[in-house]
Amino acid sequence: MSEPAARLAAPPVPRAALAVELAVALTVAVATVWVVARLTPAIDATGWGFDEKVYLNAAVDGPLATKPRTAPFLYRPGTTLLVGAVARALHLSPERAFAAVAWVALPLFLFLIYVLARRYTSSRLRALLAMLLVGVSFSATKRLVFNPISPDALGLLLVALATLLLVSGRTTALLVVTAVGVACREFVVIPAVVLALGGAGRPAQPPGRLARFAPLLAGLAVGVLIRVVIPVAASHQMIDPAVPASWRQVAAALEPGWVTNVIGASLTFLLPLACVWRRRDDGAEGLPAWAPAYGVVLFVVMMFAGMNFIWFAAYYAPLLAVAYVLKSRDEPVWLQLVLLVLMAGLGRLVEEVPHPLRQSSEYVGFTAFFGHRIDAYTGRRAVQLLAVFVGYRGLRAAWQELAARRRPT
Repeated sequence: MSEPAARLAAPPVPRAALAVELAVALTVAVATVWVVARLTPAIDATGWGFDEKVYLNAAVDGPLATKPRTAPFLYRPGTTLLVGAVARALHLSPERAFAAVAWVALPLFLFLIYVLARRYTSSRLRALLAMLLVGVSFSATKRLVFNPISPDALGLLLVALATLLLVSGRTTALLVVTAVGVACREFVVIPAVVLALGGAGRPAQPPGRLARFAPLLAGLAVGVLIRVVIPVAASHQMIDPAVPASWRQVAAALEPGWVTNVIGASLTFLLPLACVWRRRDDGAEGLPAWAPAYGVVLFVVMMFAGMNFIWFAAYYAPLLAVAYVLKSRDEPVWLQLVLLVLMAGLGRLVEEVPHPLRQSSEYVGFTAFFGHRIDAYTGRRAVQLLAVFVGYRGLRAAWQELAARRRPT
């Protein structure tokens, strides 16, 4: 790799040592999901809303026979077909099959986040901490353990895989993953968009112009094909190209409350970067070319994808992991562990999630930053974010001052 960050990558290691390292990382990923699950009772049928019922029907009946025929839920046939196959093969109910898929996908997602982070650091510990920062977040893990009836567990796994292929320069494999992934969750197209914008993982060996756009074109082609093959009677998409009446929502997405909540959700997930960021970075700590582009593309997508910004923020995971291992290089281990604990608290790891229907206001306010909603929950969450940031930075400043006093003159 010729990017500045590549100079931090680990040297080649023996296969046996690599196998042990990867086994440890996978074990930690599985353990993380298990701990979150122990602390988070899963939702039951009384908490299923319209979205969950459509997904469950699609898993049983297939996307072509499901009623009500509603977008965008039926536009994710890859997820529901996989869940349906798992349900039939293992003789499970559709809701248990969704949970089974999530239980496989989430540890693999965290494992790939570790692998991606490890490409940019020689520190196994720092890569593990980056993975754990993702694992203790409400967006990426706790929400999907609480309610696995969602395409996001599979979507996060495929986005992590696609980003790894992007930074590895494996354009053909990225094309395949993008084409398959768009049928499961539309966010999987983001690494392909980054590649098309020129954010290749290996700028010294850039793909040809056609190859650079091929994964994106494949993803778009699959998305269009799905919408042609699967007709719908109604759409719950915020902005649906097939529903002209929804186009006016573009203006609504630019209103102050909406933009504030997109920013708030993004900051909630990316807060560790604000905590460890330093004004004067060594050139070797510069972010890889794809990372800023990835962040901008995801932010724009979040603006127009719907109201569940906290859910969407989980797709920042590849950016968070890589930027964190690059920017936390000078942080002492104990301080990074403090940050992990703070982020687990911010992710409300040990708290019970309110009932989505019986306690709908509390459920939305559990993490705040939803749609246009600005209320007391929003203010409370903003204070929590500020407290974590100020607390960590203050602790680091105190540690640096103490270390300077102890340094011999």
